[in-house]
Amino acid sequence: MKRLGIFLKKNAWTFYLTATVAYSETILKLWCFKSIGFKGFLLTMLLSVVAGSLFTLLCTIRPGGFFRAATAVVLAALFLLYGAQAVYFRIFKGFLLLSYTNEAGMVLEDFWREALTGIGRAAPVLLALAFPLALWLILGKKLTPKAVRAYTRLRFAAVFALMELSASLLISSSNSGIRSVNYLYHDAFVPEMSVRYFGALTMFEQDLIYNFTGGNTEAVLASPVAAQTESPRRPLPVRRRRTQAPTQTPGPTYDTSPNVTEIDWNALMQNTSDATLQQMDKYFASVVPTDKNQYTGIFKGYNLIWICAEGFCRYCLDKEHLPTLWKLSHEGFVFNNYYNPYWYFSTADGEYTLQNSLIPISGDKSVYTAMHNTLPYGMGNALNPLGYASYAFHDHTSIYYSRNVSLPNLGYKFYAKDTGLTIGDTWPESDVDMINSSVGYYLDKEPFNVYYMTVSGHMNYSFSGNAMAAKHKAEVQDLPYSDDAKAYVASEMETDQAIAKLIDYLKQAGVLDHTVIVLSGDHYPYDLDPEFTSGATGLAELMGGSIDPLEKYHSTLIVWNSAFAAQHTQQVNTLCCQMDVLPTLLNLFGVQYDSRLLMGRDIFAEGPRTVVFRDRSYITDYGRYIASTDTFTPAEGMFSSETDSTNYAVSELNTVDTMFDMSADILHYNYYSVVFHHND
Repeated sequence: MKRLGIFLKKNAWTFYLTATVAYSETILKLWCFKSIGFKGFLLTMLLSVVAGSLFTLLCTIRPGGFFRAATAVVLAALFLLYGAQAVYFRIFKGFLLLSYTNEAGMVLEDFWREALTGIGRAAPVLLALAFPLALWLILGKKLTPKAVRAYTRLRFAAVFALMELSASLLISSSNSGIRSVNYLYHDAFVPEMSVRYFGALTMFEQDLIYNFTGGNTEAVLASPVAAQTESPRRPLPVRRRRTQAPTQTPGPTYDTSPNVTEIDWNALMQNTSDATLQQMDKYFASVVPTDKNQYTGIFKGYNLIWICAEGFCRYCLDKEHLPTLWKLSHEGFVFNNYYNPYWYFSTADGEYTLQNSLIPISGDKSVYTAMHNTLPYGMGNALNPLGYASYAFHDHTSIYYSRNVSLPNLGYKFYAKDTGLTIGDTWPESDVDMINSSVGYYLDKEPFNVYYMTVSGHMNYSFSGNAMAAKHKAEVQDLPYSDDAKAYVASEMETDQAIAKLIDYLKQAGVLDHTVIVLSGDHYPYDLDPEFTSGATGLAELMGGSIDPLEKYHSTLIVWNSAFAAQHTQQVNTLCCQMDVLPTLLNLFGVQYDSRLLMGRDIFAEGPRTVVFRDRSYITDYGRYIASTDTFTPAEGMFSSETDSTNYAVSELNTVDTMFDMSADILHYNYYSVVFHHND
């Protein structure tokens, strides 16, 4: 033991940084995921040795005081990196990316309460992550070498090269399973899966490269092995072939022609030398479009009020506390299989997906890129040529998420708390105030097209830090929930009362029967996520028990018209999600559009369905794939053998990857401008 102590004292500096990286990665993974898979542990440890060896090599440029100070700087940087990820994950249930950091000032100014709460809740893991730095500040002087020989530095370089090569070979040979580790490392940037398999430091490296290459999703991380060959993008599958029975039976009384526009794909391919654009043209030309159906144009000429409700999910609905939203979700169209995935950049990505029927891109704030693009299918841009007056409203500030630019680019005149609306100075603000202050802009301008982004349902869900929850505290005291869950329901009550107010205004103006109200959430109430609670609290209470990894995203969509609802209750069991809302509305309002160019599908059209999530998990009529465990669970009776099931899972995942790729390319290439301005 004495010899071991002497050895450790003399050599601790050689592995201190490597041990710190490995320790920090382990702590962060346990904090975020509660467990570590064997393959993820092995790869992360190898890559930790790579990083630790490189850091140590750099710190040994000079021994003595320089080494001690440089090591302290590296340890402090590692603490900040891992600590920031721990806090961000605790608040947003995702990982902090470089493209988000330029919003830090605005976030801290507007949401400092949430930031402080997140830091407080992450205090245990922050203390654990600070341990290596604190220990070095105490013992670093004793551990610092007086001299570092050349062969010692050469040894670090050799270890770095050997571990890098070993990790690269292991990753490049990992092609088994439904989703291969090799693909995740070299061909895609999926932050959550990157942290699971490779660690937060490698995810940070991927993020750097992604931003440096301007959003290239291919060859995200070039390793010594991967760099030996440069393969072109894989062949693209034909998306959404008709492999299942139609959901409606075509009849003779309505048009069933495809929802397409006239596009000369061959001319587009011939008039560009860009290989990616040519492949996009070829792909979209091959996509099977959706057809018109018995619901095409049933609301043509009607007014539209489209509401994106902050934090709304189906699990808060009950007749007593949210009677208006309950009524609207149970009359007319009743959507039983609607999912509201939570994307990377919180509300901004939820809005982007809802408004554009495209998948937002990891590592990129999609809404900011899109606000300078051509967006012909934004509802304002689509309806304005038909004589509509289009307005958008938000009860927080106009510049948050640059809505003052993004919403006008979708065809809306935009008003917010600081630009034309009279909203009380609370946090969060009142949706009732927003309705009262906004209806005067449009009620006398039929046909009108209105978009609302609410804020009353915003976290934190507490009676002390949420003005809307406090406002309705007395009304939720009878609920058998924890205070957090009660506060969430109370905050959504303000939204419910705002919708009730809206209906009253429409009725008084005599336009209710000629108006369609559409509502869905931006994301589930992730502040109630059960990852960090004990027992059945938070979201688990509302859901009534344990939580399936994808079922917390199971929500509801409201598409309600008073006249239609008085005559029909249509149960809609089609699998659908927020990407499907825009094409569904375009079809319902009789707008001519090309269904091949959107990632979502008209809910009422025939054809197979795919709901995708940010880690590339998916649900189809044939089963569900969970990316975190790389497992596919087939729907009962769908496959005759396990081989058939696995083959389908791999094929469908390839389709999902393509949806992500095409969404990224549409965004980064401003593809709609290329397609529709080709002949200008």
